[in-house]
Amino acid sequence: MRSLKIIILNLLFFGMLNAQTINTKIDKPTNVYVGTPLTLNISIETGLNDSIYAPRKDTLDIFIVYNISQQDSLKNNRKITNLKIRMAPFDTGEHQIPSIDFTIKSGDKKEKLFSQPITVFVKKVTSDSTKSIKDISPLMSIKPEFWDFFVPIL
Repeated sequence: MRSLKIIILNLLFFGMLNAQTINTKIDKPTNVYVGTPLTLNISIETGLNDSIYAPRKDTLDIFIVYNISQQDSLKNNRKITNLKIRMAPFDTGEHQIPSIDFTIKSGDKKEKLFSQPITVFVKKVTSDSTKSIKDISPLMSIKPEFWDFFVPIL
């Protein structure tokens, strides 16, 4: 009976060592303007021999993804994968960065992990009405030539 308890405790202990965790956070405040870049940081902690697979996406709802970087590190016999997803919203209103699904393969076992969705309030960019719009360069002058008159008359 005692050996059965030890085996169960060992299985639970090693099961906790192989457990995967995922953390999601956003760098900027959740109130942004249209086109303001956001960085979504996703940290996935897995076992040393685990493989992580994520779907390739170029858009997440109304957010255009334009850069994904990944950095792996080891800490306490665990592999930590940090993903930085740079994106920008292109519509106004209250929107949610949807959860991203990751497949963790550990030996023959596959497990799905999902990032937490994050709500972002996207405001429209308002122009400053106190200043008038001005040209940034002077107008170009065009000097008509002979063919500019001859061809239309012909």
